[in-house]
Amino acid sequence: MITERDLRSHAGERLPGGRVLIEPYADWLLRDVVRAPADPDGLAHPAAAFLLATEGLGIGLEELFARFGASSRDGPMLGEWAVDTLEPLRPGRAYQAAAEVTGAVRKSGSRAGIFDLVSVTVTLAAEDGRPHAVVRPVYVFPRRTASPGAGPGTGPGGRAGGAAGRPAPKGDPLPPLTIEAVDPEKMKIMAALLRDPNPIHFDPAAARAAGLGDGTVNQGPVTIAYVQNMLASWAGGEDRIGALSLRLTANVLSGDRVAAGGRVVGAGSGSGAECAVWLDVTARAGEPLAPPLRALSGTAKVALA
Repeated sequence: MITERDLRSHAGERLPGGRVLIEPYADWLLRDVVRAPADPDGLAHPAAAFLLATEGLGIGLEELFARFGASSRDGPMLGEWAVDTLEPLRPGRAYQAAAEVTGAVRKSGSRAGIFDLVSVTVTLAAEDGRPHAVVRPVYVFPRRTASPGAGPGTGPGGRAGGAAGRPAPKGDPLPPLTIEAVDPEKMKIMAALLRDPNPIHFDPAAARAAGLGDGTVNQGPVTIAYVQNMLASWAGGEDRIGALSLRLTANVLSGDRVAAGGRVVGAGSGSGAECAVWLDVTARAGEPLAPPLRALSGTAKVALA
C-alpha cells in the first residue's frame, strides 16, 4: 500500500491534459446508455462532461490508478462528482483540458476500512481560452477489504419541462424519474466510452469477488446521468442545469430499479432554483427495498426561464 506521505505528495500535481472532444456518435451512444433523447439544439448530454474530463486527464485510468499504488483489480470507484457548466458542451467541438490533482488524503471507517480519496479538477476550455465546464471527480481507492456492499458507490431528458417559465416554490418536489431495471449491457458500452478497465462493470464474477453483490456495478457517471435526465425533464432542457454536486454513497447494480428525485430548497439567481437531488435503489433482485437504498445525493442549480 502506498504510504500516506507518498499519497499526500501528489496533491498539486499537474496531469498532462490535452485536446479532447466527444464525437457525435459517442454522444449518441452515451444518450442510449443513459436513456436520454437527442437534444433538439444538438448539445451534448451533460454527462459528456465526465467523458471529456476522463479523457482530459491526459493519461488512462489504469495509469492514474497506478500513480496511487492501485490497479483496476483493487476496485477503485467514483466517490463524488461535481460540475459547473458555464456553457453547454457540443459534440464535435474541441476543448483544451487542464487537469490537476487537488487533494489526496487517507480516511478510515468501521465498514469501509482504510481508503484514500483523490480529488481532481479538470477545466474544459474552448479554443479561445474561455472555460466551458469545470469537472471535479473524487476517486476512492480501497486499501482494506470492506464488508459486502459497504463503502462509497461507483462510480428522459427533454425540453417539455413543467417548471420552465414559472417560479418554483420552496419545498416543491421534482417529478421523479424511474428506471425499472438497470441494464448490464449498457455498462459494457459505457466501459468502452470511458476506457475504464475495471471489470466490476462488465464481469459479474469480478463484482462478486470484490464483495459488491451479485450483479455488475453501474458506472457513477451513468447513475449521475439519471439525475441529470430528471432535472432536464423538469426544468425544460439539459442546458438549464448550471451546477451539480453529488456524493455517491452506495452501488447501483444490474437489474436494480432506481428512482431519481428531488425538491426545491431555495431560489437561484434570476428565475433559477436550487434543489436537493438524490437517487434511490427501490428494488434489488426483484425484491422491493424498504426503506430504499440511497445511492447518491447532492445539490443542483437550474435555470427555469
